[in-house]
Amino acid sequence: MEIRSRKNATAAALCTGVAGNVIWGSSYLFTRIAQNESSPMVQLAWRFVLAFLLLNLMILFGWEKIRLRGKKLRPLILLAVTEPLYFFCESYGIYYSNSTFSGVMLAIVPIIAMGLGALILKEYPTGKQVLLCLLPIAGVVLVTIAGSRMGAVQPLGVLLVLGACLFAAFYRVYNKGSAAEFSAFERSYFVIGTCAVVFTIVALCSTRGDLAPFAAALHSGKFVMATIFLSVFCSVAANILVNYSAPVLPMAIFSNLGSLITVCAMFLGVIFLKEPVNAMSLVGSGLVLLGLFLIARTNYALRRENQTAPEQDSPESNNASGC
Repeated sequence: MEIRSRKNATAAALCTGVAGNVIWGSSYLFTRIAQNESSPMVQLAWRFVLAFLLLNLMILFGWEKIRLRGKKLRPLILLAVTEPLYFFCESYGIYYSNSTFSGVMLAIVPIIAMGLGALILKEYPTGKQVLLCLLPIAGVVLVTIAGSRMGAVQPLGVLLVLGACLFAAFYRVYNKGSAAEFSAFERSYFVIGTCAVVFTIVALCSTRGDLAPFAAALHSGKFVMATIFLSVFCSVAANILVNYSAPVLPMAIFSNLGSLITVCAMFLGVIFLKEPVNAMSLVGSGLVLLGLFLIARTNYALRRENQTAPEQDSPESNNASGC
């Protein structure tokens, strides 16, 4: 009975993790649409203010609660600080490149997260997984070269997206580390609240206190539509879904679900935004996804070996006790 409930919890966490990462994959498309109508900082400010208001309405109506008494706040603070840094690099990375390139580059986040997980959480990858990491790295190099040749990617965009990769990896590690004490809603509330405060201040500084750019953005139907989707689905719903899966799934699987972001970002960017793509970028993208699939498969095989080992040893232990 206990094994069945554990399997059900893992299956539910896997479903929520998949759903959350698929929604995040669509965020690149809607971010690009919003950025065509307003500056990145104004767009981020509106996105997270709206999302934070929605979370507070959930508390007001009694659907969720915040309980902090007796809990260590350090992991939650580290998680909340990491997120604005990630979104700053992500938004300007998309601004100076495109959503397809950004999505493919962020596919290496699971590899960085595995390394950080070993250092911080003491969850060590196998030697085979480390070697397989070379495939996504080679793929990212090909995609970068292809994007530069087409003029779609600027060097500053590459640096910013690499920064986003690093902060996204830290976010996943701190998310999993703080999941033991804080609920999915509590983590989402403080992360989104921090982003709302930070990006509103930065946006006001960038406009020198002028509220006209904030009001002008609302005159665009495309901006309003994209921002509502980003706030409700990408910030609130996706955060809660992924945060629910964090304490249940192993680090290697939890981080590798991020490859779904790459697939969605590439598909939507090429189809709806008509972003440039060539044979080299397709080959590079294929290497990224192949490497991530093999890493996840290796981790699954390792887990099965660990689960079957106790079952094989149990008859011997029973005989020993009988003697």
